[in-house]
Amino acid sequence: MILKVGNRQELMSWIQDRKGLGMVFITTNGCFDLLHVGHVSLIQYCGKIRQDRMNRPAFKEQTPAIMVLVNTDESVAKLKPGRPLIPFDQRVEMVDALKGVDFVIPMPEADPRRLLQVILPVVHVKGAEYEGKTMPETELVEGNGGRILFAPRLREISTTLILNRMA
Repeated sequence: MILKVGNRQELMSWIQDRKGLGMVFITTNGCFDLLHVGHVSLIQYCGKIRQDRMNRPAFKEQTPAIMVLVNTDESVAKLKPGRPLIPFDQRVEMVDALKGVDFVIPMPEADPRRLLQVILPVVHVKGAEYEGKTMPETELVEGNGGRILFAPRLREISTTLILNRMA
């Protein structure tokens, strides 16, 4: 489901309603420009985390949901000049269609902290290429009891590599 929340207050209210029903969030974020198998592997890893939580008696009262924060066209352009190649509305539609994705939220900033501060995920997943690097969201997620986990990189692929091959 693509969440079309008008502002931060609406998102906070929506999140609180879900948490009141026992829902917890596993998040990941990115541009998802030129969707490829690396993106699919990232979402599948989120699904594995969800399944692991569901199988643990300590978490039986929780319903884990996978929430993907997708950069808007403006925030992609700040991160990667000359991009995105695929317009935002098409990127979110493709991400929403991936098996296991429960919610897709537009991310207008290049930095996910503002949204993560509202969502307060139990787990935030990044690709293995970020392991060992300083990420702005780490302190926020871990400071609120969440964990940062890294999805293994199963193949050497990225949108940038694909574009370089096409050049």
